[in-house]
Amino acid sequence: MRSGFEGVGAVDAQFQDSKTSSLPDRPVRLGVFGCPPTTGNRGVDALRLSILSGLASALPNGVEATVFDYGQGIRESSELPDAPIRVKLMGAYLSRRVTSPANLQQMLWALHLGAGSVQPAVRELRRMDAVLDISGGDSFSDIYSARRFRGSSLTKKVTLAAGVPLILLPQTYGPYGSPSSRRQARRILKKSTRVWARDLDSLRVVESLLGNDFDPVRHVASVDVAFILEPREPSTAVRDALLAFRDSADIVVALNVSGLLFNIEGYGRERFGFRDEYRALITSLLKWLVSLEGIRVLLVPHVESGYQHDNDATACKTLVDDLTKPEQERVFATPPGLGARELKWVIGRSDWVCATRMHAAIAGISQGIPTVAIAYSDKTLGVFETAAIARAVVDPRHLGNAELLDRIRRSFDSRQDHADALASRLPDIRNELTTLFRSVVELSRRPE
Repeated sequence: MRSGFEGVGAVDAQFQDSKTSSLPDRPVRLGVFGCPPTTGNRGVDALRLSILSGLASALPNGVEATVFDYGQGIRESSELPDAPIRVKLMGAYLSRRVTSPANLQQMLWALHLGAGSVQPAVRELRRMDAVLDISGGDSFSDIYSARRFRGSSLTKKVTLAAGVPLILLPQTYGPYGSPSSRRQARRILKKSTRVWARDLDSLRVVESLLGNDFDPVRHVASVDVAFILEPREPSTAVRDALLAFRDSADIVVALNVSGLLFNIEGYGRERFGFRDEYRALITSLLKWLVSLEGIRVLLVPHVESGYQHDNDATACKTLVDDLTKPEQERVFATPPGLGARELKWVIGRSDWVCATRMHAAIAGISQGIPTVAIAYSDKTLGVFETAAIARAVVDPRHLGNAELLDRIRRSFDSRQDHADALASRLPDIRNELTTLFRSVVELSRRPE
């Protein structure tokens, strides 16, 4: 297996100077699984928007992208209206309503029975030149639930059964706790046209699963696509309030809190094996930050799920309510409702970031802002290794709160060193993703 992140650049160097004249005159038709809108998770939104932007940049002749979501039928989308890309939405998801044509299981049954030509979602799928699947970044795993793994696997099984090239975009693979999950993952990885892992640890999982079927040309390491997400200025009211807050501080710290870990007492211990309580850690961290002269804290929610237990904004409100009035004056709670690009702009106004949600952390490091991540799975360390700042990850599964706080404080003190490391690494990351999307273009070519 390759060591380092040369996978995209070295393996796909053949595509660097490829001529787009070999593409059909019509727009290339691509499906996109694993990053639907309306989830409330801005990390998932960041993946989708980055994919669409990357495709628009790589396909000057235009692209027609169909994002599979939880709706019904085919609808137009207004995302990226100024880019040379037409975006549609189409329902295709795991559902208990087996009579729905958007049901992935119905689609798979139709294909197995030879009835794909009369199943409307399958007919649309077969029009596509290729399907890109990103599994929400980390959902091609049974660590969360059997149902979630089933849904993530079905998107890939349906694509392969339809005879459409399946391209797995950079994501985390595994862990797989059951032999059945490992067998399913192996079959999918073996049959996929291209498999990109977003870090070397995930590529090692792919290699372990495939054994002799591992192909260093088809199975390669890359980086998270959200590194290329472009920030966008929020509404005037939010912008002006934030800039006024920014001007009142010597240093602004962006703090992202996971609602899932904060709102449910004991969840971090029970679900992920934390040594101490996450809520106590975050409360102590915020109290320390607001006690520092010249420091102001920007609370940035990154998941606004309809389920209150998973809502970062709910956690932020609890944190602010528990502060004294003088402490509250040192805190700016980002209002809910901002999109992924607006939140990235907000995070970009800070000098240092501490984040628990993966893509809140990526919003910081992709802008060159020194960032420390509070990890609850191995995926965090893998992604930070791709950015050359693995030392900026702290893990509550291995450390108690006292040591975590000490590590976070030391990361704050070392923020200039982290900024220097990012400045050196980020140009290579952007070049790798440019090459990746050019590779997608070539891999998507199908004869008329």
